[in-house]
Amino acid sequence: MYKEYGSLSASNKQDLLLFGQAFVSLILQMALVGYQIMRFIGGYYNLPSLQAFALIYFYYVNDAFSLVSPVSLLLICKFIRKDYIGFITGKRENLTNAQSWT
Repeated sequence: MYKEYGSLSASNKQDLLLFGQAFVSLILQMALVGYQIMRFIGGYYNLPSLQAFALIYFYYVNDAFSLVSPVSLLLICKFIRKDYIGFITGKRENLTNAQSWT
């Protein structure tokens, strides 16, 4: 897309960043699937070494899955970052009440 248009708009850049975050989440989900497959094969064929490796592998994948997705989303999305910081500090922007149309 960059080569076709020469430059990216802010909206397209944000979309690409969100796509990158979603892709990282997909890769981590696939790593969790790999853990489940190792556990299944190790249990089905009675391979204790594969089951032991799967358990060690799970700790790393689970940590990465739990930490990378939310942190990358906070880094990528400005409005989520602002809302999160406002929630933590207690300094929220002025909220306006929605008026009814009736």
